[in-house]
Amino acid sequence: MFSFGKKRPGKKDQIESSKDDGEAIAGGKRFYFTPPTSRHLEVDPAGCTESTTSTTDGQNCGGESSKSKTPSSSSDTSEELQVNQSAAYATLSAPVQVQEELEGVRDLSLNDFESLLVSEQINGNKCLEDKIACYLDHTPNRGIRNWEHLACEKEIDAPLDVRLRCKLNSGKNQTKMVLEKVTAEGDKTLKDLMDVLTAMGRNDVKKIITKVVPDAANSSQELVEFINDNYSTVAEVATMLDQESDVIENWFHLGFRFGIKRESLDEIKYGQFTQDIMDYVYAKKPQLTVGVFYNVIEKLGRKDVLKKLDKFMAGDKDKFMKYVIELESDEMRSICVSLNTPNRVVKNWRHLAKSPELEIPTEVYKDCQPDKPKSPTEALLKWIYAKRPDLTIRQFCLAFQNIGRNDIVKFIREYFQSQSPFVTANTS
Repeated sequence: MFSFGKKRPGKKDQIESSKDDGEAIAGGKRFYFTPPTSRHLEVDPAGCTESTTSTTDGQNCGGESSKSKTPSSSSDTSEELQVNQSAAYATLSAPVQVQEELEGVRDLSLNDFESLLVSEQINGNKCLEDKIACYLDHTPNRGIRNWEHLACEKEIDAPLDVRLRCKLNSGKNQTKMVLEKVTAEGDKTLKDLMDVLTAMGRNDVKKIITKVVPDAANSSQELVEFINDNYSTVAEVATMLDQESDVIENWFHLGFRFGIKRESLDEIKYGQFTQDIMDYVYAKKPQLTVGVFYNVIEKLGRKDVLKKLDKFMAGDKDKFMKYVIELESDEMRSICVSLNTPNRVVKNWRHLAKSPELEIPTEVYKDCQPDKPKSPTEALLKWIYAKRPDLTIRQFCLAFQNIGRNDIVKFIREYFQSQSPFVTANTS
């Protein structure tokens, strides 16, 4: 007899109703299965599949543990079930094993290095520091942004005084040299300095001083005492006055208004390279005569220097230089200042050092050359290490992107990706 009480479910209905029961019907056959888990499947000798400590998609979320046993199927389905079990085992177990082996390891190909800190990964790495400085210190044209633009980005946010100090990092700090000379030659007061700054129209510099000494304009405090007691303030003043400008007066005018001679100011500006050369000559060639030295200068085409030597030639040109013009004399200083000029149009101390008559070795000439200018980018990086210790490489690269320096971003990425393919994670 047929029962008409309830409709027999079709195959589609059977599939829908069996989804929650962990079973599926296909080809008229019923299969039991275990949903995918984050752990591999273990197969027991009885042919059952067991999922241990599993989290399934849509079930047992939050790391809940579940165990599901699947009874062995009938003989007509055992072969297909074993195939499914083998495939599941191969698919799920291999990634888990690799994941367990590489636990605590970061793959740089996934850009995990971007979460590392600039203060730890770039600090002290000369390869990276020198290359970044090379990119930022000097640019081919003004359209390419440099270290100053980087310093202004919100990720870096370096204050104005820091940027100015970085800019003047390669300088000689001429303002401090002027102040040292001023205090060495006379008893100057803080009021004297304020009066000179007023004459220079440098109210911005006066404000820096009045923050420390409100009544500085009328202070009788000795200038040398003020300098010794306020190092940071003097450094800030020097930062402002060391800047070269055709519009406002700077350190050179400060010295001039304090009565320092032009030659002394030029000596501060250009250095003492000729003095070093002559110091060597006097020590190694004590028999150098006035006449020979005059001929050397004549070959350089420096008629201005020849005029300073004319009065010594009027006597005995065969006399030794060291006895006629003392090394520390005003006359020698005047000659040296004239030859210290960096102007490439006229011959200077470099050409003097290469004169065959003086026989100056190459290594001595190289030692006399001015120090390599310090890098403003290097100074900025040191500030970043100290003041932005939590800055990540990702944020660093973002700052470069914001100023249009994708070439530097590319270099940084390629550098880290070219290192060992895996970097051990910091578990501390």
